[in-house]
Amino acid sequence: MKEAKLFGVKREDLGKGASGRMRKEGVIPCIITRKEGNINFSSFINDFNPIVFTPDTYLVNIEVDGSVYKTIIKEVQFNPLSDEVQHVDFLEVSEEQPVTCELPIEVTGVSPGVLAGGKLVTKIRKLKVKGNLSQLPERIPVNISGLSLGKSVRVKNVAVDGIEILNSPNLPIATVEIPRALKSQKAQ
Repeated sequence: MKEAKLFGVKREDLGKGASGRMRKEGVIPCIITRKEGNINFSSFINDFNPIVFTPDTYLVNIEVDGSVYKTIIKEVQFNPLSDEVQHVDFLEVSEEQPVTCELPIEVTGVSPGVLAGGKLVTKIRKLKVKGNLSQLPERIPVNISGLSLGKSVRVKNVAVDGIEILNSPNLPIATVEIPRALKSQKAQ
């Protein structure tokens, strides 16, 4: 799993009004959810672009007032008009306990169906997984080398050592669709 660093300042002034004032100054209110108690902090808006606007999943090391917390992003709230980040919820994670998160899919191999004129359609881009931090890969490889025309790779066909995939087993990940031109050739 990729790692990123984020620096924050603990905030005492909570509430809607204080959050609005912070956003006008280019600072985003955030929270780290922990067993020992939540930590409210703020960080500059530009620091979020590399970790929010990416298909990758990051382990974010957040430094707040000298303490460092290992976290993953739990939820991001966006402005509905401008798509600016409005609020970020982080979840503290540890090496000892399994983590549930979404990891991006990496399609590998060459499909015989695509070589025959089919179109590869990726149905989902991330899989929900559960596993220890040390065993979580950056991406989940999905091999399409065996896909012929009209066939799909499903969640049940993907296995990664040490992690459990939580999506429905019959959910298609990638499909080789038959174009209309090939369908009409077969009909003749």
